[in-house]
This record gives sequence, C-alpha cells and structure tokens, in this order.
Amino acid sequence: MQSTDTPEGMKPQERPLRTAMRRLNLNLTESLYEEISQLAVAEGRTMTEVVRIGLGLARLAIDEQQKGGQLAVIDAGGTLHRIILPR
Repeated sequence: MQSTDTPEGMKPQERPLRTAMRRLNLNLTESLYEEISQLAVAEGRTMTEVVRIGLGLARLAIDEQQKGGQLAVIDAGGTLHRIILPR
C-alpha cells in the first residue's frame, strides 16, 4: 500500500494553507539594492525574506514607540543601543 505522506513527511491535510501573495515593485537606490542582496547571500535567504524581516522589525519598533516604549539591541559586549526611528 502506498503512503499518502508528502516527501516532507506531512500528510496532505496537515500541509499549511498557502497565503495569497501580491507583488510589489520598489524603486531602490543601487546601494540599498546591493545591501539587501548582500544580506540575503550572507544569511542564505532570499531578498524577499530579508525585506520581510526588516518590515517585521520596523513594525515592532513602531508599535513600541507608539506605546511610549523603545526598541533596543544589546551587542555581544553588553552595550545597549537604542533604536530611534525618524518621525
């Protein structure tokens, strides 16, 4: 008897539903395009994933700022760096 499992080991009913996607074209400076591209290569991600991560971090920072909080990063040496968003 043949298994109904997918190659990933998930049964068809367990597979996540695909989210509808929309395309967005952006006008970027050459340097910003290169920065996104280099980050993608360095992290083994796509440029789309890099932009999604950036958007998620921006949303977190904006939400905290609107609540009166701040977003910060603690570097490997223990120094706190506040992230201040332009208004």
